[in-house]
Amino acid sequence: MDEYSAASPGFAATVVDRGGVPVVEVRGELDLQSAPQLWEKLSEASGRTGEPPHVVADLGEVTFMDSSGLGVLIGHRNKLKEAGGDLWLSTGKEDAVTRVIEVTGLGDSFRTTPTVQQAVTEIKDLQG
Repeated sequence: MDEYSAASPGFAATVVDRGGVPVVEVRGELDLQSAPQLWEKLSEASGRTGEPPHVVADLGEVTFMDSSGLGVLIGHRNKLKEAGGDLWLSTGKEDAVTRVIEVTGLGDSFRTTPTVQQAVTEIKDLQG
């Protein structure tokens, strides 16, 4: 039994490469049980990026997010910002993440895009 077997049912997080930009694809419920797995995957993605480090979290298939998930996103955003980069959130059509970010007043704290491709394009434009 691996350490993430207790994660929320249906939760999965995978790091993929999109044109040289690391993207963490997330689906399912992002809560206290699954937050450690997301932290690990965002850390893995941060190790794959250039300088300054930019990572995209694809949250378009997240069906629920509580304060634990939000805490992971804030923590990694702060970590990447300290290194001169940023955490980009692609929220897709799913309202679960957008709603939590808006209710908490953190809308201006994250770079959000409706698609992963838009985030990747904006990152590549920044990197020149």
